[in-house]
Amino acid sequence: DQPVMPAVLILESMAQAGAFLVLNTVPDPLQKNMLFSAISDSKFRIPIIPGDQVEIKMQLIKIRLGAVKLRGEAYVFGKLVAEANLMANIVNRVGA
Repeated sequence: DQPVMPAVLILESMAQAGAFLVLNTVPDPLQKNMLFSAISDSKFRIPIIPGDQVEIKMQLIKIRLGAVKLRGEAYVFGKLVAEANLMANIVNRVGA
């Protein structure tokens, strides 16, 4: 039995890194939220095990009318271990 990092946590890491990337490109980011709506073309190539240092790279593919498309890749020691496309919407915070 070898413990591995669950795929859902890899995707969560990509989502958080993507939100940071996108919200730093919009005016007044503290008054915005990102709601993730879709994940596509996800591939998990190599298991991530305890002790691995994961590097998340996010690319902003498109942003239009508050709709966002991102490409995420996860690397361990320079080797691609996971990838996915993420879709999200930028919305105003309630009460903002």
